[in-house]
Amino acid sequence: MTKVLLLMYRKLMSDAMASALSENSEFELFLKQNYANAVSAAVRYTPGIALVEIPESDGARAHEYLQICAAIRRAVPTCKLMLMCPERSNVNKLAVVKAMSAGEIDNFVYYNVSMDYLLSMLAVLSNGQQLN
Repeated sequence: MTKVLLLMYRKLMSDAMASALSENSEFELFLKQNYANAVSAAVRYTPGIALVEIPESDGARAHEYLQICAAIRRAVPTCKLMLMCPERSNVNKLAVVKAMSAGEIDNFVYYNVSMDYLLSMLAVLSNGQQLN
């Protein structure tokens, strides 16, 4: 069973994900909406995966969420990092693609991804497989 830490701003999305993940016995879910406590939550739960949402309302501030990811990686080096990025923000998309290319994160998805696809990406990360 893989522990998944969801750091999500949008309650509607986090509730839907929590429901979908709770039906999947492969994942144990921990949900946090307070980004200020992200690192302490990661240390407490030692997740295999942290899914961090870049809130659309924050405009072009992906760097702040990448800093959260970096802090989680320092605190829990075995944790895989995946970002959820707003597809309408070119600045955020570029920052996330660069971060993945540099190995700062392990994967990313856009908001408009289906729940099935998101769950499959979590499964890939939990099994230690690399995406091509």
